[in-house]
Amino acid sequence: RQVPVVSTALGAFGYAVTSGRELLIADEPLDFARACVTLFREPQLAERLTARALALYHGRYSWAAIRQQVRVVADAALEGHAVPAAR
Repeated sequence: RQVPVVSTALGAFGYAVTSGRELLIADEPLDFARACVTLFREPQLAERLTARALALYHGRYSWAAIRQQVRVVADAALEGHAVPAAR
């Protein structure tokens, strides 16, 4: 089952996400609880966040999306070359 996400800023660090677009970010306990309640009370928001997060995952973080990047890095490492910078 796909579910919307509430995270802290630290938990979302390093991901190309925006609070209110792919998930909700809340750092304080009360704010975190409010964000969870918001998702229960606003199912359309929960559905939008979930759909956008899933699209981001498939487009950027899934194995299909990163396969070629992993191959380039592995080939460079096996050949003793410098590893290209990540995009």
